Amino acid sequence: MHTAQRWSRLSAIAAVVLPIWAWHFLHYGFFPVYSKLAYTRSSFDSQLAEGVYRFRILGAWLVRVVDDHLGDVLVEVLHNRPLWMTAAVPGMDVGLYGSLVLVNLVAYLAMSILLQRLLWDPDRPLTPALYLLVQVIVLASSWVMTPYDMLAYAFLLAAVACLRWRSGAAPYALVLITVLGTLTRETQALAIACAAVFALRSSRSEARRGLVLTGVSALAFAATYVGLRVVLGWDTSVINGLTVFDVGLLAILGLAGALVAVYMVHCAAVAAAGGSGRTSATVLYLLATPYLVAILLAGAWNEVRLIVPLVLVQAVATVTADPTSESVLRDRVRPRQVLARVTELARGVAPPTRARHEKNRKAAPENVPFVPGS
Repeated sequence: MHTAQRWSRLSAIAAVVLPIWAWHFLHYGFFPVYSKLAYTRSSFDSQLAEGVYRFRILGAWLVRVVDDHLGDVLVEVLHNRPLWMTAAVPGMDVGLYGSLVLVNLVAYLAMSILLQRLLWDPDRPLTPALYLLVQVIVLASSWVMTPYDMLAYAFLLAAVACLRWRSGAAPYALVLITVLGTLTRETQALAIACAAVFALRSSRSEARRGLVLTGVSALAFAATYVGLRVVLGWDTSVINGLTVFDVGLLAILGLAGALVAVYMVHCAAVAAAGGSGRTSATVLYLLATPYLVAILLAGAWNEVRLIVPLVLVQAVATVTADPTSESVLRDRVRPRQVLARVTELARGVAPPTRARHEKNRKAAPENVPFVPGS
C-alpha cells in the first residue's frame, strides 16, 4: 500500500510539473506558428470569425476575457520576454499573446492531470511510458497553437473520465462537459465513440448504464452542434474544402508521422494492458470513421494535432481493457451476432439467451395427453 501511495504521489507531481516546464520551454523557445493571429486583436478577431472557426467560440471567448481583465498584468509580468517576436512584428499585442498562452497552459495542465488519472496504473508498470509517449505527441502538435485545441483535449478527456465515474451525477456532468466541449471544437464527438466502446464491452448489468451515457453524450453533442448552426448559419461545414487533391511533400511526411504516432500509441497501450485492447482500438476507429474521413479529405496533413484527439481516446480505451471485456466485446460485435440481434429487435423479440432458452424448455409441457374440454 505504501508503494502504491508513493507511486500515486509521484505520478501526480509529474503530471503537474512536467507540463508546465514543457509548455514554458516550447512557447518561449520556439515559434508557435498559429499564434501569429494573436499578435494583434484585430487579426485574432478576423481569423476566428471566418469559416469553421466561428463555431469554435468558447476558447476564443476565454482568451478575450483574460486579455480584457489580465492583459495589462501579463504585459508587466512578461516584460516583453518574447523580445525577438516583438522585434519581428512591430505592434505585437503582448497581452493578447500572453492570454492565449495562459488559457492554453491551464487547459494543458487540466488535460495532463486527467490523462495521468486515466492512464497511470501502479499494477501496470508500462503505463508511465504510455503517458509520456502521448505527452510527446501532444507537445509535438502544439507548435501550432490555437485558442481551441488544448481546451478541446481537456474537455474530451473530462468526458471520458465521466464515463468511468461511478456516480449518479455522472450523466449531468457529462451533458455539461459535452456542451462546453462542442462549443470548443467538433472533436468532442469522439467521446461518443469511446462511450460506445465502454458500453459494448461491459457486463450485462453495466451495459445499460453505458448505453444511457452514450445516448446522453450523443444527444448533448447533436443539440449543441445544431444549435450553433441555427444561430450562426449553415453556410459552412466542418469540411471547409477538399485538400486531398492538393498534397505536397510536407503533407505526405505529416501524414506518415501521424500514422507512425498512432501505431506507436497502439503498441504501447496494448503492451501496457498486458496484451489486451486490440479489439477495443479496432471498434473505436470504426466508430470514429467519420472523423477519419473528414481529416483525410479536408485536413492539413502536415499538422499532427489532427490526430491528437484520436490518440487520446485510443490510449484510454486500449489501456483500460482486459481479457474478459475484450471477449465480451468480440462476442457483441461479431457480424453474425449483430445481424441476429438486429433481426430480432426488428421483429420485436428480445434477444434470446441460453438461460432463457433452457428455462422455456423446462417449463414447456411435454407428452401431456389431450383431455376434451380442457
